[in-house]
Amino acid sequence: MGHNFQLPASMICAGGELNQDACTGDGGSALFCPIGEDDSGLYEQVGIVNWGIECGLKDVPATYTDVAQFRDWIVEHLLSF
Repeated sequence: MGHNFQLPASMICAGGELNQDACTGDGGSALFCPIGEDDSGLYEQVGIVNWGIECGLKDVPATYTDVAQFRDWIVEHLLSF
């Protein structure tokens, strides 16, 4: 990506664990993180798969749209139903 690459504020990185990453065809899928106490079974969506560099490489995370950045828009449009 180059030394001067800056991730847009509307995106987050996650992953970078060997063989555990978003990959080709995953675009639009959800990134969930556990919330609450350990093993609570509760999760919150924090991202939407955007793009990555290859698949499942150690120390090479994928990028996700940061759902929190669009929370107001999401709530506004959900309330219109």
